[in-house]
Amino acid sequence: MTGCCSFSPVLVSPATDPTRHVNFVSGMVLGVDDYAQEFAYHSARDQWIVRDALGYGVLAGLAVSVEEDGGLGPRVRVAAGSAAVPSGQLVCVPRDQCASLNAWLAVPEVAARVAALAAGNAPPTEATLSVHVTLCYRDCKVAPVPIPGEPCRSEEELMHPSRIADDFALGLAFEPPPMTERAALEALALGLAQAVDDTTLATDAAALASARDSLSARALVAAGVVPPDPALAVPLSLHPDLRDPLAALLPHHWVTVLRPRVMAVRCPDAPAAADQCLLIATLDIPVIEAPGGWVVNGPPGSAASAIAVTAVAPALLLSAMAAGRLGTPPLLPLLAAPPAAPPAPAPAGPALVIQTLERNGAIAAGTKLAILEGGLRVTLPDPTRLPAGSTLVVKSMASVPSRLAPPAGSIDQRPALVLRGFQAATFMADGSGRWLVTGLTAAPAADSVFTGPGRPS
Repeated sequence: MTGCCSFSPVLVSPATDPTRHVNFVSGMVLGVDDYAQEFAYHSARDQWIVRDALGYGVLAGLAVSVEEDGGLGPRVRVAAGSAAVPSGQLVCVPRDQCASLNAWLAVPEVAARVAALAAGNAPPTEATLSVHVTLCYRDCKVAPVPIPGEPCRSEEELMHPSRIADDFALGLAFEPPPMTERAALEALALGLAQAVDDTTLATDAAALASARDSLSARALVAAGVVPPDPALAVPLSLHPDLRDPLAALLPHHWVTVLRPRVMAVRCPDAPAAADQCLLIATLDIPVIEAPGGWVVNGPPGSAASAIAVTAVAPALLLSAMAAGRLGTPPLLPLLAAPPAAPPAPAPAGPALVIQTLERNGAIAAGTKLAILEGGLRVTLPDPTRLPAGSTLVVKSMASVPSRLAPPAGSIDQRPALVLRGFQAATFMADGSGRWLVTGLTAAPAADSVFTGPGRPS
């Protein structure tokens, strides 16, 4: 399953700088380098938007199935569709693609690999292979046109491709592509889902931070960023009262701390190499050595039924959606709705504590909703004295801004927050002396939200 030409992972000249575009001015003499630079800038920004804001995965189609192909044996079919690969390139497969498994097994390099894998089996003439179906971006130089030059040139030197076309390559591989971001995110969610409840453990801020760091280490190991740690082989032990606060903290931790370390490509001065391939399915194929070579081992005429197909690639990996689903096992598919939870029992006390402030003052500890009836200077409850996961909503009912500040600790590591007119903010205590802003509605005013070091007031 291939495209039209050999693979070319670099679309533009390495001399181009994706952070610069051409400053067109009247009288400027333009050459090939200028046009290549302008294309490199716009192409790089397109990929940046996809890989940083959206992620990677299947956009539409690309269902993988196995079917019989008459006397040729089983074949793999990949439906037409589109996807985004980890580098940010968009890939289109315009028509269904098929590959004969017995023909693939007959390739000398593949047959040698299968024989090596089966050598330790009993008997060594049978094996079950884990084969990965991969989709890669590639480009093709097409539409040759004559170009001027020196005399006495060969026919090939008289013509040069005038266009570079987007293309794809579908393949079968023994090793999957890295997909480090997906591996880390899945390990993070799986580690939380498999955490063991232990009521003898602490519930303070230090215990919450320790559990967060343990899950982070598992994610980095799964992504191959750090070496394996034997201490992580057992499930995380966690007090049940910390499970919900931990799940609430993970999305922020994923975006700010973990994701920059596991992204295939990102935006620093020296970005990592682009990964142009996406894993879309894994096949478990039983094989047997026949007189003519290795073939799929299954009932005659229906060997396809012996092959198990496991879909791998999620629907497009929206990073914000993925982080928001960290506490919902299983992680994939990310677009599937979580199972409905049973209704929680009604609390013994009032379900919501509301406090209305008409003048400068403090919001009482335990308040769930604070309503501000004017432009006020308000003191939030002290987050250093609140358990992790405590929440508070503050709503302004005036057209002028109000200033919110805790007596100790911080708001997202800043001393205060300015709540603009008719704006609402949702806060959560992280258990370490800090209010986290987990929600902020839009407001018509144009002034900055945060005040403090590094931000305009």
